[in-house]
Amino acid sequence: MRVKNHRQRSRLLFLCAEERKTYAQVCDELQTGHFQLISEAEWKLWVDYYFPLVKSNPLYKEELINNNRTLSWFARNLSERYNKTSLS
Repeated sequence: MRVKNHRQRSRLLFLCAEERKTYAQVCDELQTGHFQLISEAEWKLWVDYYFPLVKSNPLYKEELINNNRTLSWFARNLSERYNKTSLS
């Protein structure tokens, strides 16, 4: 049940970021859905980092929403993706 709630909450946060809602609007949405509230700093992470990173990448969107990936996971994944050593 907890995982389901986290996924629903993450999906809601993604949609709120997509709709460019304010912090106050997001808090209202979370309260309406009976989800744990978010801090203003965490909302800034969603708006400034998570959303721009995953909006055009379905794989990253799934990882963020379904698997609760952190910024460090995304940074590590991007680093590995762009710094692969060549096979010679």
